Amino acid sequence: MIYFLNELESLRKRWEGQKAMLFLDFDGTLTPIVETPDMARLSKPARNALEAISKWPQFQLIIISGRSLEDIQDRVGVKDAIYAGNHGFEIKGPGMEFRGLSSPAYRKQLGDLKREMNEKLDEFPGAFIEDKGETLSVHYRQVKEEQRGGVEQLIERIAESYFSKKEIRYSTGKKVFEIRPPLDWGKGKAVMWILERKKGFPIYIGDDSTDEDAFLALGGMGITVHVGNQDTSRAQYYLNDTDEVVKFLELLPGANNHDQITKP
Repeated sequence: MIYFLNELESLRKRWEGQKAMLFLDFDGTLTPIVETPDMARLSKPARNALEAISKWPQFQLIIISGRSLEDIQDRVGVKDAIYAGNHGFEIKGPGMEFRGLSSPAYRKQLGDLKREMNEKLDEFPGAFIEDKGETLSVHYRQVKEEQRGGVEQLIERIAESYFSKKEIRYSTGKKVFEIRPPLDWGKGKAVMWILERKKGFPIYIGDDSTDEDAFLALGGMGITVHVGNQDTSRAQYYLNDTDEVVKFLELLPGANNHDQITKP
């Protein structure tokens, strides 16, 4: 993969003269991964950069996250941004709104799965379920390292019993299992849905396995950036960490600064 900031000056020319659609994941992209979801906070530099970008007519800011729509709106709080929560199952922004793909039957199955998992997870202190309405996230970052293999097997076994009946879909992330509706929808489809309604040049930055769906959907369109240098990512470029994401964002409002940033 290519280090993004080394190529920024030449890449900037690709979106000049058109609206840039800046898609940003939240956890692991705008903020570092933390022990529990409620601990995640935008740094002041990140918030200032997002506020500045949102005021530029040349940019449309889109925050796309596995968090619920309400949660991600509250944590970012930038006016005029488009927010896509629950991996794109909920979208809201200026002139657009999308939600409600799931059925009452799915929500009942999700409740059954949640109860079944909660009963079994008691034997793994530190594991907990985050209920986001349309989706569930099963977190186990705080589980003792020697027990993580066991909790992974348990979660996957229960999830697979629902998946085999096409009642849910699920995916793995960074010490988290994501349970979603059994529909062909995710961050990739959500990105394309937004681009159909808000034309522009896409720039997508994300760090997790769920962002790979968007990298694949965009293909050669626009610019895709993975946070962390993983050779298995479908992204074209990489940034090392969340601090470098903020560095990039700070360069956008200061577009007259053409100093080349080199890899540390």
